[in-house]
Amino acid sequence: MEAPVGWSAAESAMWHSFRRGEQLDFRAWDDRRIRASSIAQLLLAGPEPEPGHSNHLHLCGAAVVGSLNLSAAQVEAPIRFSNCTFEEEVVLDGARLVNVHMTECQLPGLSAISTHVDQWLGFPDSQFAGEVQLFNARISGTVEFDGCSIGGSLTLGRAVVEGGLHLRRGCEVDGKLRLKGIQVQGALLACGLVVNGQIDATGARIGDSLSFVDVTAHCPRDWALILTDVQASRVTLHLNSASSGAVTLRDAHFGRLIDDINNWPPACLVDLGGFTYDRLSDRRGDGLRPTVEERLLWLRTHGVLNGALQPAVERHFAPGPYEQLAGALRQEGREQESRAVLREMERLRHRAWGRLGAWWGTVQDVMVGFGYLPGRALLWLSVLLFSAMAYFQVAGPLARVKRDEGPTWDPFLYSLDVVVPFISLGHDTAWDPTGWDKAVSVLLMVAGWFLVTTVIAGMGRTLRRQ
Repeated sequence: MEAPVGWSAAESAMWHSFRRGEQLDFRAWDDRRIRASSIAQLLLAGPEPEPGHSNHLHLCGAAVVGSLNLSAAQVEAPIRFSNCTFEEEVVLDGARLVNVHMTECQLPGLSAISTHVDQWLGFPDSQFAGEVQLFNARISGTVEFDGCSIGGSLTLGRAVVEGGLHLRRGCEVDGKLRLKGIQVQGALLACGLVVNGQIDATGARIGDSLSFVDVTAHCPRDWALILTDVQASRVTLHLNSASSGAVTLRDAHFGRLIDDINNWPPACLVDLGGFTYDRLSDRRGDGLRPTVEERLLWLRTHGVLNGALQPAVERHFAPGPYEQLAGALRQEGREQESRAVLREMERLRHRAWGRLGAWWGTVQDVMVGFGYLPGRALLWLSVLLFSAMAYFQVAGPLARVKRDEGPTWDPFLYSLDVVVPFISLGHDTAWDPTGWDKAVSVLLMVAGWFLVTTVIAGMGRTLRRQ
């Protein structure tokens, strides 16, 4: 079976190599030009394969002239280009393809909107002068952009990828990376990725892991990384220190979060409103574990409020990130660190109430640690009780309320009745303090009420959390 009339020698060679399923290398040819229309004709109405072979287009070093347009086409043969150059944008909108692999190719751009690929779609080490559009595409295998250079935006919004999505080995996007609404059943791996614009993954659903390792995003004075409402079983978030712009994790949920706050970009604030995670892990492989003090400093330094691109102010304190951190630490058995986070949360909450609230918070923190340090509360109660007993040992006995009635004077039992509310042994009502004794009794009663009610409130918070 011969090639169509009017085809060049290079195109006729392509015809025969297609029937045999062999690679055709044009790098040693004087004329490497292949018309895009001939490629389309071959793929859409190509010949039957030679006996014992299967159709497969594999061109190496070809110069494709014109626009390769396979819109709405159904192609049964795998497509592979290596070291090829394309004169115009490749258009695959609405096409149904088996396998597309472009390695180290140069293209003006790619449009594959609503394209369906049955197996694998990859562009390793290729260069795109303009935009790459994979909006609403469906890929049954893996999508690979490892080592790619994209001169415009890369759009995979609402795409469904049943395998993984790879953006590794220094992949660079000189525009926006749009992943809004993407569904990846495997892993989304972005390692060494550089985006000179915004990364928007709003509403993304990742079945396996989401990895942003050594990712650089440049979007000063705006949101550089948007992970709003993202769901993933495991997320690794290590941004390159050169990144600029804010990061939002608002309403996202991660099963396991692996972060690296000690190397967090100083220019990146973070919105954590509504962000939840089940487990918190540290950076793997280097033995580093941020202290709870470092995590709290990171929250104060980088936290933003309600999407505002400025640090959160104490007067508008939001407790959610602190409660989430405390819960994750408790899940790992780090109860003491969890209580330290909750104490810091209460300090900031009281400061947000103004000067009076800050003063009251300081008193509660010093006295009982906002109820999270029951040992300290017991110590203060003991000191108060025995100080009262020592005073009334010297000042007593007091005058009786009724001359010939009442219990025998006991400075300890009288102090216990005065200091501890909800307990009545009959001693505080049997004796009548006057002058300084009365003033001391009132002060002891007020201090006792403060300590006991604060401890009860702290216990109530603990029970509600559990």
